[in-house]
Formats: sequence, structure tokens, C-alpha cells
Amino acid sequence: MSSATNTASAAQPQPTETNTTASPVAKTPNELVVRETVESLAVAFILALLFKAFVAEAFVIPTGSMAPTLMGAHKDILGEETGYRFQVGASSEFDNDAGVKNGRFVMGAICPISRKPQVISPLRDKNESTFSGDRILVSKLAYAWNTPKRWDVIVFKFIEKARQNYIKRCIGLPNETVRIFGGDIFIRPSTNSPYEIAHKPPHVTSAMMQLVNDTQHAPQAFIKANIPPNWQPLEKDEAAWTSSWSSGAWSATGEQKTDETAWLRYFHRVIDIAAWQTLEETGQLPVPMNPRQPRLITDFTAYNSDVLSGQDPASYKDDPDKWLERAAAEMAIIYRDNGGLSNDGLHWTGDLGLEVDFETTSETKSVSLMIVEYGLKHIVTFDLSSGQATAEVTREGEPLAIFQDGSTGSKSATAATDVRAGKKHRVKLSNIDEQFTLWVDGKVANWSPSNRLMLSNALLPTERAPTSSATDPLDGAPLGIGVSNGRIDVTRAKVFRDIYHIAYGPNSGRATVYDGKPLISDYRVPTYATFVQMIRDSVTDEMRESYARNMHGISANELRKKMPSEVLDRYTLACFPEAWGKSDMITKRSTYEFQMMDDWFFPMGDNSAASYDARSWRDHHTPRRLMIGRAVVVFWPHFWNAPIPFFPNFQRMGLIR
Repeated sequence: MSSATNTASAAQPQPTETNTTASPVAKTPNELVVRETVESLAVAFILALLFKAFVAEAFVIPTGSMAPTLMGAHKDILGEETGYRFQVGASSEFDNDAGVKNGRFVMGAICPISRKPQVISPLRDKNESTFSGDRILVSKLAYAWNTPKRWDVIVFKFIEKARQNYIKRCIGLPNETVRIFGGDIFIRPSTNSPYEIAHKPPHVTSAMMQLVNDTQHAPQAFIKANIPPNWQPLEKDEAAWTSSWSSGAWSATGEQKTDETAWLRYFHRVIDIAAWQTLEETGQLPVPMNPRQPRLITDFTAYNSDVLSGQDPASYKDDPDKWLERAAAEMAIIYRDNGGLSNDGLHWTGDLGLEVDFETTSETKSVSLMIVEYGLKHIVTFDLSSGQATAEVTREGEPLAIFQDGSTGSKSATAATDVRAGKKHRVKLSNIDEQFTLWVDGKVANWSPSNRLMLSNALLPTERAPTSSATDPLDGAPLGIGVSNGRIDVTRAKVFRDIYHIAYGPNSGRATVYDGKPLISDYRVPTYATFVQMIRDSVTDEMRESYARNMHGISANELRKKMPSEVLDRYTLACFPEAWGKSDMITKRSTYEFQMMDDWFFPMGDNSAASYDARSWRDHHTPRRLMIGRAVVVFWPHFWNAPIPFFPNFQRMGLIR
């Protein structure tokens, strides 16, 4: 009954007096949509703020301190002679504090393979414009419960200016002592422990290696001038190997019918800038190239090879060729007069890598790869019937017991691989941080008993220097490809070097970086003048005269009219083995140590010559409380201007190693 009554009442008209209070006005559909959109955007904005505050945040890299791992403002350049695309820093076009243009323009750079200076012209190629730095994503949760690991790329608040965010690589951990010597990092876990070299894991080793040479990108001027390839056999192996250019492509074939390995060796070449000018003008070098000229590999970094002009290329938009002529003339004067600018580095880099594409015949018994450092031959030999790789380190043909096997040393190490006779393979080997790392067709090999070397068992500290002998250039031709009992066809060879960590720190002087360009006014680094003097004291007048005659066919005094004296000394030192071990650049290398405390971390930039990092900070560390997170991925690199505008540079996208 109650239910019926309620139903009847609901059906009856409502009394008039109940309408004396106005009813709410109904929302139109459009108003509801607007309200829901605003509410959704507000929620999304709040979630984005929470995500940014606690989970992840995007950053743009402003400078090149982490190059070439991460790029700051830069230019993407295509090598005129090689077709190899490389990057050169352009942060110098902007004011450090405000980030606005400062009226300077990068007009030139040097290709890392050909070492030829070339003019940069956005008028000729829109992709030679200045691009912004990499856009990266930083995980803020990475260190919420965990601690940074060595070799992590970290983002943190700068201890001397907390409003600034810095990105570097974590090198030292709490309570450790970090030592920088000879381009390497050594770690002492506690005051009672000995120093040990810091070993990089394979993925970090691969990410930090820098390209030195690639036979697939041979300078076309070399081919036209019949300059011999870098890869040459020693005289005793001439009958077994051929190495040549063919239609612009390099290839080499080795055929050896005995058990003795026949080697093809890599001779590093740096055609000095004066010789490049002659090559461009005449089509030939001043003097024919000695195909087996020993030369050291140095820490030259193309990213730091920018040459600045006060003239805006855009002012020549009506006559682009005039800009090319003006910039080329200005660069020629700069290279002739400025000793701080060169197409070679200062520091010998012995930690190297080699990648080879090859195919063997089905009857071939073995192939080998070799890397020489300190006169020691680091050799990996593949048994092509089983795939087993055997590693040895030899001195004058004798294996050394330096592969770590517990507390003792073993004379060899072995690894199972898929390398077989009659098949094509891509094999990559590195000797970096006193350890072998081997990749076979992209897979990392596992060594037994270990891939780590106890170098102290074989060398005194004073013996850690480049060397050569009367019968072998050793460090002067530091990489090799070998074959025995069969044939190998090599179609590509790439040479890499490790990053050379320059040692400097407290009380090391206040001046400019060694390339002669001031980066930051309070940079505490060895002065360029110091390096100039060390190199000058390392070579004799007889050596300078020999370099000038052998490379240019003129006297040293005449050559000084084409290049500064300190540049001549640099080239001379790199080419004379008798000067290497005695050089002040070897015997007087600096050593710096930094003690970390609780929750202290020691960060450094991968671009060691141009990184303002813990080496020169007042407090030489970053504390845990200023840690923001770990750099995870490059999610949006710059876009290309041509041939399709705004097309992303997908090759730069990827995980940060």
C-alpha cells in the first residue's frame, strides 16, 4: 500500500507554490565538453608535474662536455673527402649564462678520418646549420632506492651553483680514491687497498670508443693521388698480402700456406694541414708517402675542432661562393699562425679497438687479430675448425703470464665463438682498461679464466710507454690482421680508440685547455705553454729537419713559414719512435688523486679535453643530495633541414650507455 501511495503521489501535478524557487539552468552539451576538457587538462597537468617531480624529466644537453656520447649545440658535417658524417661543437656560438647568440659562428671543422680542414656553410648545405643538443629522458626513480654505479651517466645539481643542472659520467664512488694517470682511471676502494684500473663493462666500452679510421670512408684525394692504404704488410709478409683501393673501395687478401701467421698491419696517417693544401692544389703530396711510416695514435677529437669567425654566413646569402672563399682564406691564416689548432692530438692513446669484416675459405685453419700497447702484442687467434678463440700477450714472441686467474697469472685465455672457416664474420676486439673484450657478430664472448690483465706482472710503471724495434714498428703500427694455413678476404676494417682522460686537478695552474681555446675563465688545467715546452724538449733539430725533408721536401725553417713551430714539433714527435719513450709527454705525465667521502661521487665528462667537471671544481665531487637521476635515453635528437624539413635524426635515438 505504501508503495502504491508513493507512486500515485509521484504521478500527481506538483503544487504551484513549490515552483517559487527557480530550478538550476541545464548545461548545454558544448558547456559540458568544455568543462570536461578543462578538468582533463588540469588533471593531466598535475600528473605531468608529479611525473616530472618524482618519476622522469626531459632535459636538453647545452654543451659538449659529454661528446661524442651526448651532443650539445653542434653541427652535423659530412666529410668532403670521406663521406663520413661527424659532429663538431657549436656551443661557442652562445653565451654560457644566457644561452643567446654571441656573434661568433663556427666556420670550419676537421674530419676525424681524413684530418682535412673544411669550411662549414649552411648556405651550401642546410644541414650544416647549428642544431640544438640531444633531448634526453632522466629517470628520477633510478636512485630513489639505489646508488649510482660507476660509468652511469648521471644528472645532478651543480655543487657550486645549485640552480644549474649538470650531466656527466659517474667515475668515483663514496669513500674511494680516484687516480687519473696515463689516460686511465684507477680506483682505490679504501686506504688499505692498492690502486686497480677501473674496468668498463662491454656495453660502456663500445659506447665510449671513438672512431679513428674506417676503410669504407677512404679519402678520395688519397685514392686519386695513389697514396697507399693505411693497411700494409711488413716486408717479411709482403708475399702473403695484397691491400689496395679498387673503384674507391678498400679490400685486402691474405694467403698463407704455412703455420706461421702472416700479418697485415695498420699504419696511422695524419696528413698535416700544409700537406693537405699542396694535395688540393696539385693533386699530389709534396713528397710520396712512405707506406710503412710509424706514427702514434693520439686523442684528437673532431668535436673540438671548431674554428670560429666573427662574420655571419647568412650575410653572404646572395653570393654563397664568396662565403666559401672568405672562410677558406681566414681558416688558412688561422692554421698557419695559431699553434693551438692542429689536426692531431697531444696525448698518445694506446687503448685501442679493431673491427673487421672478413670471409675465409673452407680450408683455412686460423685467423688472428692483434693490438699492440707498450710494445706488447695482444693477440687473439681463432681456430676455424672449433671456433675457439685463444688470447695471448707476448713480448718478443714469448707469452706472458698476465691473464688474471685468481691471485696468479695465466699465459692465455680462451673463449668459445661461432667463427668458422668458409663463412663471413664481423669481429670486434678491444684492449681497453687492461682487459680484452671480444664481440663476434655482435655477441660478447666470455673468457676463461679471465679477460683481465695483470699488467704490473709484465711492466714497471716507467715501461708504460710506446716503443718500437728494429724489425717491428710495434706501437707505430699498433693493429694487425693475421692468417695462417689458408686465405682471408677482408672487406672492411675500422680502428677505434678509448677516451683519454686528461689528468689535472688542484694547483695545476690556471690557463686554457691544451687546444689553445679558453673554455671557462677559472679552468684549472695544465697550460698550453707547458705542453708546448714538453713537446719541444722531446724532439731534436735533426728530427724536425728529417720530418720537413721526408714529408715536404723542404727545410724545417721553410716549413715553419707554413705552420707554427709547436705544430711542427707535434707532428715530428708522433713520427719518430726513438723519441717516444724519452718524451716528456710520457716521462712527465701528471698524476692526480681525489679522495671521496660518504655520499660523494666523482663525475667526469666523456669529452675530457673540454669538460668542466670534478677535476677542476673547488670541492671535486657531487653529493648524493644533489643527485637528480640517471640519463636513460636520447628520445628526440635534432631534426634534419634537408632533404625533408623537420625529419628527425632517428640514428641518434637510443639508450644512453
